Amino acid sequence: MWKLGRLKPGDKTTLTPISYKSARELAEQKATFIDVVAKNISSGALEHEKPLTLLDVQEVASETDAILQVIPSSNGGPKLTLRQGGDRFVIVNVDVSSQKVGLDTSVASNNLVRAIESSGTPGTYVHENISSIMVEYEPEKIAQSDVVALINTAHAQSSNSEKPVSSRRFILPIVFNHPSIQEAEKRYSTMQRDKAVYVPDNATYVQENNGLSSRDDVFEVLRKTRFLVVTVGFMTGLPILWPLNPLARLTGQKYNPTRITTPPGTVALGGGLFCVYPADQPGGYMMLARSIPVWDTYALRPGFRDSKPWLFEPFDLVEFEEVSLDEYAEIWRKFEAGTYEIKVEETSFDVHAELAKEHETSHTPAILEFRAKQAAAEEKMRHREEKLFTEWKLEQDKNRGSAPRELDDATPGVKVSSPQVGKVWKLLVGCGDIIEKGKGLIVLEAMKMEITVSADESHHGLVVKELLVQEGTLVSPGTSLALLDTPE
Repeated sequence: MWKLGRLKPGDKTTLTPISYKSARELAEQKATFIDVVAKNISSGALEHEKPLTLLDVQEVASETDAILQVIPSSNGGPKLTLRQGGDRFVIVNVDVSSQKVGLDTSVASNNLVRAIESSGTPGTYVHENISSIMVEYEPEKIAQSDVVALINTAHAQSSNSEKPVSSRRFILPIVFNHPSIQEAEKRYSTMQRDKAVYVPDNATYVQENNGLSSRDDVFEVLRKTRFLVVTVGFMTGLPILWPLNPLARLTGQKYNPTRITTPPGTVALGGGLFCVYPADQPGGYMMLARSIPVWDTYALRPGFRDSKPWLFEPFDLVEFEEVSLDEYAEIWRKFEAGTYEIKVEETSFDVHAELAKEHETSHTPAILEFRAKQAAAEEKMRHREEKLFTEWKLEQDKNRGSAPRELDDATPGVKVSSPQVGKVWKLLVGCGDIIEKGKGLIVLEAMKMEITVSADESHHGLVVKELLVQEGTLVSPGTSLALLDTPE
């Protein structure tokens, strides 16, 4: 990796594919080199006359096939495609013919994960996604061929699994129309994109995109639906939620471009999946409501388990319980203080009963009607979004983030300058306002932080003659933001 660290803008590099065998030989050479250097430091002995030659590499291109094995479907089970992921991973794609993403694929993936983990094979670690898993292994402890054999054995076992799986049932508080979400939406439309189908209100967009009668119908889905956690990850500790009720399977596009901030605990929708944001972070899912954060760095709060700062595991069940803004504020205070008790109970999830129910109801008239109405609404919104995106791209240079007006040195008045690089987020004053010492004039945003440019003692009693920037303007250190002058 030190070679990549030496790259500069404009440099070019080439990646050469090599075989798995060559990759392991290189890794062993590196380990030997480190061992030689460590012994030399500790004892002064040099076991190899020219240790750097241990890192000499003969880079020979190899026409390798990334696919290690394809395990065909049998007895209605999934088809598995095993792919090589570097020299320490095997990626397993789980393909259920009925659908690419859904309950079937999640059940198949989860059953496979549980079967691999139950083997207790040393040097292996399993990472689960919705329709795939990744088996990480330590080549020093277990060979790649043995990992492939382990997956084959686990697949045979998991395909015959019919027992309900252990699970937990969470009931989380949820509040709608929270000011922090409205603030995040406004920040996005001001700082990033002001023309989009999901601007200015994400919930209204989701309503229209799914052919629902009212905005509250979106919230009603969250009030009444039981969700299955199909995976945890993508972003640290983020649970992906699958609605078990087919009529609750709303869809929505993702932000384009991605917003730079999302309130912690935000319940959101992207594609056909819901999630709960674990912390304040960038995001692309449509923000619908707020619950509690699902991440605790030190795992000290009630409900979090020792050494596990994430709240959920795959196949946990989640329901939401509506609270008022005042009730949510008190819940947040308790959560921050570490005294909020999360509602959770041990239970089980009967996967076969749920799959049977899924297959029985998937083609009922009500669900077919919902999907048809949803598809028509999605198509309409897609065309509208394409039009708005084109308009935004054409107009952003002209209407958004225009360059600050430059002043020459002879211009009378007192200039207020930017202290750093950033974007103008808020204008706190207008032309004609009288300034007092300490009064906030303009708020900048940089690296997700707000920096208020305030009046100093020399500005006291002056009047805002002209604002030289607008919301969304990119500024640098020393850029003139406002012009002040003495009252007439």
